[in-house]
Amino acid sequence: MNDNAITDDALLMALGELVQREISAAQLLGHVIDVMARILKADRGTLFLLDEQREELISVAAHLPELDEIRVSLNEGVAGYVARSGSFVNVPYCEDDARFSNAIDNTTGYETRSMLAGPLHNADGRLIGVVQVLNKKEGIFDDDDQRLLARLAGQAAVLLERTTLTPPGEGDGPSALPVDGEGINQIVGRGGAMRQVIGDVKRVAPLEATILLRGESGTGKSLFARAVHHNSPRREGPLVQVDCTTFPEGLMESELFGHERGAFTGAHVRKEGKVAQAQGGTLFLDEIGDLPPGLQGKLLTLLQEHTYCPVGGTARQRADIRIVAATNRRLEELVEAGGFREDLYYRLRVVQIELPALRERGQGDLRELIDHFVARAARRHGHRRPRIRGDAMSMLTGYHWPGNVRELANCLESAVIFADDEITPSTLSLPHPEAIGKVRAMSAGQDISHPFDDYPTLEELESRYIAFLLERHDGNRSQCARIMGIGRNTLLRKIRQYELE
Repeated sequence: MNDNAITDDALLMALGELVQREISAAQLLGHVIDVMARILKADRGTLFLLDEQREELISVAAHLPELDEIRVSLNEGVAGYVARSGSFVNVPYCEDDARFSNAIDNTTGYETRSMLAGPLHNADGRLIGVVQVLNKKEGIFDDDDQRLLARLAGQAAVLLERTTLTPPGEGDGPSALPVDGEGINQIVGRGGAMRQVIGDVKRVAPLEATILLRGESGTGKSLFARAVHHNSPRREGPLVQVDCTTFPEGLMESELFGHERGAFTGAHVRKEGKVAQAQGGTLFLDEIGDLPPGLQGKLLTLLQEHTYCPVGGTARQRADIRIVAATNRRLEELVEAGGFREDLYYRLRVVQIELPALRERGQGDLRELIDHFVARAARRHGHRRPRIRGDAMSMLTGYHWPGNVRELANCLESAVIFADDEITPSTLSLPHPEAIGKVRAMSAGQDISHPFDDYPTLEELESRYIAFLLERHDGNRSQCARIMGIGRNTLLRKIRQYELE
C-alpha cells in the first residue's frame, strides 16, 4: 500500500470520536490495533505497553485468540529490539532474522512469516509501547508500509494522549498508560476505591440489569452512567438523559412518555418522549429521588413490563431500553417518610454502585485529578499550562472538597484562567487557609469557634450555603446550581423558599 493513499490523520479520523467516550481502555486499544491492521492489510496486530518496573512489554490489544496476554522481555524478540533501539523494523522473512523469536508461535500454533514493528512515544519522547503487525495479506511489507506504520504510530500516540488513560505529567515521571489496560477513558483515578467502582461498572455494563448509581453531588454519577452505556451492547444506540428536577410535575410525564395531539391544552402536535428517543439504547434518570410521586407508579410499570403509554394515548408502546438511575438522596429515608414508593425503590436497586466522595479517594487520586483538570483547562482556553506553586498545592490537598470532583474542576478551571505562569493561593476560589485550619482543628476535637456553634438545622445550613455561593459567584445561579449538583429550577425554588432574592 502506498502511503500517499492514506490521509495524514487516517487513524485520528477513524477513532477520534472515541477519545471523548467513556469506553474501557481495552476497547479503545482494541479499536486502535484493528484500524492499524486493516490499513496495513495485515493478518494480525499487537499493541504492547511498556512496564518500566519489570522491563517487559505487555500485550493490551491483540488479534490473539489463543492467549489472554503476552509478556515479552525487553531482551526478547523483534518487539524487544524495537523497545531497546527506538527504531522501526521490517522483517520480510522471519525465519531468516536472528531478532525474531518463535516462542509465541510455538505456544499458539500460529505461523508468523513477516512482521512490521515500531515504537510508540509520548509527547515528551518517552517510550510508552510497541506496535507490530504480522503477515501482510498480499506479499510482504515494503518501505511504503514502514513509512505508513511510522505515521500511524505517531497518530496512535497523539490519540492516546487525548484520552485520560495517559496521565498529563510534565516530564518529571512515568507518563504511560496503565499496563493492565483496565482503566476507563474520561475517568481519572487509580486508587482502591476507584478501582472497585470501575471493576463494578465493567462487570455490570454488559448486562441488561437496571443500575442505581449513588453518591454525593459532584462525584461523577453522569460520567459513570455514560461509562455503563458505552461499555454495554447498547453502545451504538442512543443515551438519553432526563434530570428529574428540571420539569414541573405536570410536564414531566409528557417529557418522559410523550403525548398525543390534543392530549391537553397547547398539545397541537404529537410529541415523542425521552423513552421513545432512547429506543435501542439507555435511558439515564438523574436525581431519581426527586421524581414526582404521581409518576413513580408509571416508572415502575416501565421497569417491570417495558411498556408505556403516551399522555392522551390508549395503546401501550414497547420500550426497548435499559434504565440507569442516579441519586444523591437517601432513598431509604424517603421511603420511610412516604415520599418514594417502596416497590420502585427495590426495583431500581437491582444493582447498586456507590461512588466515593473525593475526600475518601486518597491523595494519589486527588493529585492525579488536579493534574488532569489543570491540563484540560489549559487546552480548552488555549493557555500554556501553569505550574502549581507549593502553597497553592497545599491548599488544594488540604481542602475537604464538599462539592467533590465538580467543585475541584470548577476551582482549577478558574485558577487556570486567572493564573499567569503559576497557580497561587490568590487564584484559587477556596476559603482562606485560616478557615481550612479551623475545619481541621474542629475535626481534631479542638475547642474553637466555628460556624456550627449555634447548632443550625439542615434547612438553615442549606440556606447559609446557598447565600455563600451566591455571594461568591456574583449571583450566577446557573454556576451555583452546578456546584450544588442540582437543577437551576430547584435552586430557584430554594432561593424563594429561603427568601434569598
